[in-house]
Amino acid sequence: MLYDDLFDSEKGLLCGDMLTIVCEVRGFTNDVKYVDSWLFHPVESVVSLDTEHTLANDLRQILDTGRGSDVTLVAEYGKKFPAHVLILSSRSPVFAAMFQHDMKEKREKCVTIHDLSPNAIEGLLEFIYTDSVADISTLAAELLYAAHKYEIPRLKAYCGEAMTSELKVENAAEYLYVADLYGADNLRTEAKRFVLTNLYRVKKTQGWKKLDSQRPHLTDELTDELAELMRQLTST
Repeated sequence: MLYDDLFDSEKGLLCGDMLTIVCEVRGFTNDVKYVDSWLFHPVESVVSLDTEHTLANDLRQILDTGRGSDVTLVAEYGKKFPAHVLILSSRSPVFAAMFQHDMKEKREKCVTIHDLSPNAIEGLLEFIYTDSVADISTLAAELLYAAHKYEIPRLKAYCGEAMTSELKVENAAEYLYVADLYGADNLRTEAKRFVLTNLYRVKKTQGWKKLDSQRPHLTDELTDELAELMRQLTST
């Protein structure tokens, strides 16, 4: 408001030389009104809630039913496992080579596997299709060989972890043997550590005799590790 307008009689802002100012005041209270409407609810993720139709579960179903299979894996005693060339080839370069070149397996649409038990072949296929094995603690040692044979490094690491958790005096030397034989580096390190810290008892096992006779470089390596440890302990 301008000063001149305030005292302009024609505008009539002053009544009896008094200026009246009307104010509207609004106050906030603690009253809360809650409206439950679907408009305010975010849509929940259908993907995270649908645990039935995951890739692993769907592929497991394909494996279990044999639907659309185009190759058969044959174990000893003639037990057959239907499978799919595309999936086997995508997971193993060894299988890929079989089906890419003019080999017997490609022509006959059949792969005969005599050096793995039927249970191990079933476990191998389970891993190839789903990236896991339900009975890994029982099959780990045999599947470690399968992982090496078919060049599946993730399965090799998977078996190595399972075998590491099962290390004990009775199997430590044997596990060290196969870890060195099949290039399971983490298992090799953990098995060597276990053998060194339990050497007195491990040396009495059959596994140690096999290790000493067939992989003498490993026993030499263990001796060198002990010698280096003693050097550090006795050095001044």
